[in-house]
Amino acid sequence: MSPEPSDKMPRKRDFDAEWRDITSHLEDIDHKTAPTGSGPRDWTPAPEPEEPFDPNQLEQPKRYLPSSVAVTLCLLAAIVLLLVTVLGSLGLVPLPGWIWGVSGIAAFASIVGAIALSSPRGRDWDDDGSRL
Repeated sequence: MSPEPSDKMPRKRDFDAEWRDITSHLEDIDHKTAPTGSGPRDWTPAPEPEEPFDPNQLEQPKRYLPSSVAVTLCLLAAIVLLLVTVLGSLGLVPLPGWIWGVSGIAAFASIVGAIALSSPRGRDWDDDGSRL
């Protein structure tokens, strides 16, 4: 049994008829001012330049190495001291406990020093600190 139409059932809307009704009230618009095909889907990109692509003309990438010798030395010291700390704490190298403890603290200090030496010197109050 198919349900019989009643006033309680929602009717299907005729969107085409509604659109024709809305646009019929727009007769006062001058259609000659709008160019033909000026909608968002009618856009075409600018023509490509005719010159061939040469990868040698591109900028060379920047090297992201430490900016100074002091930063490099701090990072190398941190690596060596962390290696001593790990090997000493695992018992692979027979060292007194205070040596690998001090080397761990010194490694931490050298990492902090490298960060402090590589940080920017000035302060721009509108800068959020990110580098792109």
